[in-house]
Amino acid sequence: MLKKLLAAFLAMILLLGLVSCSKGNGKEGEDENKEEKQYTAADIVMESENFQFTRGEFSYQFYLNYQDFLQYNQSYMQHFGFDTSASLKEQSYSEEQSWFDYFAEPSLEYMRQILVLCEGAKAAGIELDEQDQKEIDISLESYEQYAADYQYDLVELLSGLFGKDVTLDVMRSYMEKDRLAYKYRDAMIAEYDLSEDELIGYLEANTDAFYFIDYLSYTFDEDTDPNAAARAGEVAAVTDSASFETYVRTYEMETLEKGEDEVDLSTLSNTYVRKEADNAFSEWAFHGAA
Repeated sequence: MLKKLLAAFLAMILLLGLVSCSKGNGKEGEDENKEEKQYTAADIVMESENFQFTRGEFSYQFYLNYQDFLQYNQSYMQHFGFDTSASLKEQSYSEEQSWFDYFAEPSLEYMRQILVLCEGAKAAGIELDEQDQKEIDISLESYEQYAADYQYDLVELLSGLFGKDVTLDVMRSYMEKDRLAYKYRDAMIAEYDLSEDELIGYLEANTDAFYFIDYLSYTFDEDTDPNAAARAGEVAAVTDSASFETYVRTYEMETLEKGEDEVDLSTLSNTYVRKEADNAFSEWAFHGAA
């Protein structure tokens, strides 16, 4: 089975120009009025022997990844130096990566894995059944229902969430491959009979792939408190969640003069799931004295 998956992986082809639309190659002497290459949602960006992903499907996966990041890091965004209103391609995540690259690379890697598993499913004779299609229908209908309930244009709703290349048909095509991949993965897992000791041993040998942290954070604003830096130092020294929340509650009520019903501690809690060597916060959280 492993050999079949490896063969499927090697059979995959990444096509050039899969992520961004180029506006000319800058060569001198070329006609400046030459028509620019037009990209469409149906352009193939990645394919294996029997399956493929289009530009529209990449956009869908990209924005799923992007929205997941925002959900778990909303209160920490300013520490990332990340502006959700500006172009991702024009914001640097690191010296080597833009924020666009940061979201694109794991999206592409995930899509590669999906194609490998889909090839495995085809080789094993595994297909989607009526129940699988019914559940995909329910997922897609939820967007139609949301648009109807809140009087949104469905095309504009999907474009706002996932980019202009994404339609219900694009989402269906993506979901079918994603579901088939997981169906095959579950079938593979069911074939294994591992003891608890074997599972624990694997976890201990591959901790980076499984560990994540929950953390509390709070931002002090120098515009409203000239002693913000000192306050930040005080709360940074707190070592348990109850004391942290008590400090923040007291600070907002006494210093910021908020009423008890105005204090919202729900934004303090966050989850961080990425262990990255070039990320100072990740390095501190997983390998430092946190």
